[in-house]
Amino acid sequence: MTWKRFFQLFTVVLGVGLLIDLGSRLGAEIFWYQEVRYLSVFLFRLQVRLFLLIVVTGITAVYLLGNLALAQRLKYSDISKAHYPDKPLAKRFPSPYPLELPHSSIASPSTTVFSTSVLNLRSLLPITIGLSLIAGFLLLYFGQLAVSYWQAGPTLSSTFVSRFNPNNLWRVGTQLVQQIGWLVGVVGIAIALLIYPHFLLSAIAVVFSILLGWLFSKQWAVILQYVHPTAFNSVDPLFGRDIGFYIFALPVWELLELWLFGMFLYGFIAVALTYLTSGNSLSQGRFPGFSSPQQRHLYGVGGGFVAVVAFSYWLGRYELLYSPRGIAFGASYTDVNAQLPIYTGTSLLALAIAGYLLWRTVFWKPKSPRRYWVNIGLGFFATLVIAGSIIPDAVQYAIVQPNELAREQPFIERTISLTRQAFGLEAIDVINFDPQGQLTQADLTTNDLTVRNIRLWDQRP
Repeated sequence: MTWKRFFQLFTVVLGVGLLIDLGSRLGAEIFWYQEVRYLSVFLFRLQVRLFLLIVVTGITAVYLLGNLALAQRLKYSDISKAHYPDKPLAKRFPSPYPLELPHSSIASPSTTVFSTSVLNLRSLLPITIGLSLIAGFLLLYFGQLAVSYWQAGPTLSSTFVSRFNPNNLWRVGTQLVQQIGWLVGVVGIAIALLIYPHFLLSAIAVVFSILLGWLFSKQWAVILQYVHPTAFNSVDPLFGRDIGFYIFALPVWELLELWLFGMFLYGFIAVALTYLTSGNSLSQGRFPGFSSPQQRHLYGVGGGFVAVVAFSYWLGRYELLYSPRGIAFGASYTDVNAQLPIYTGTSLLALAIAGYLLWRTVFWKPKSPRRYWVNIGLGFFATLVIAGSIIPDAVQYAIVQPNELAREQPFIERTISLTRQAFGLEAIDVINFDPQGQLTQADLTTNDLTVRNIRLWDQRP
């Protein structure tokens, strides 16, 4: 039995099992809601979830499978028949240094001349293995999220939103190293992708689409709250937005970021792997370089992914209001004066890079003199990302902690004021207690139970 046949059989068995489980749950819920006379509410919720599942799954599948189909049309069929410029072999495939070959549009496997650097096996193999590992990691990451939503209760699964941020990636990566089963799964997916890239990339795209649609459908309550918001008539002191934005709108934007980040990242990886493994490049021991149409395609999917990265950093600005870094919960001195400017600059720079990549995709010039600006922009972007991890901690330890009370005082006052407002304590009058020192032994004897309940080590003011 071939691996393809085994995967098809496994998919059918898994699908039948999921349908049986889903049908049993659905039937039980229908009978229960009918019994308590809330069947119409349940059916409305079911319609909303079904609509979200179909829309998100459909859009994701069209994007991923469409890009894979385009990559299949543009990939190399046989690189051994390609014609290279008339140069000595040592200059054509140098071992340590890549070769810049002249540009020529892709026509057929026998006339193709390549427009980017040649990759020998020592460079090609680590790149393909790395991309395959990331693809396997993405599949297991979103699979773990789907399983947690599947097993969780209805309240948690309908309100909890998990962004695709570095902290979550680090947590899942740590679990991956600690659990041998997860590690074997990722490595197994990576190896299978190198053996059957065309079939498995398409199959993972289908599974990925269903997973993202399922995760989105579980957030039906978040979507309905966004459609029917309520103004709090009170704004946060940092961004000046109504508090209702953080209750009703921000969770939806975070959900969109989770969906788009996963879709665009896997789309870029799948397209890149399709090109890198085309024409039996691994068995030939070399990849001749990306042709001009392939570069244009990669610029497009890469531009979309970088745009989502910019969106993610922009949302991270608003999540600083939930930061636990300072002495009080919320945005602290370091968050406002160090982390916020870095997030803003990183987001704007990523947006500029995305705009340039998409502009190059639409107005394609194979030998554009501005190509080096992409490398410069990516270098600055990487610098800001690293700075975003180092500078805030340095500010916290070097500037804030030596004089923490003075630095954090305005932010502590904000926290106290907003906490009083949230609990409706603003109308309470504060009266100073002025003891007169007239307590007698008879008073102590009469109130013996009260005296016994006084806390001797109560340090509260």
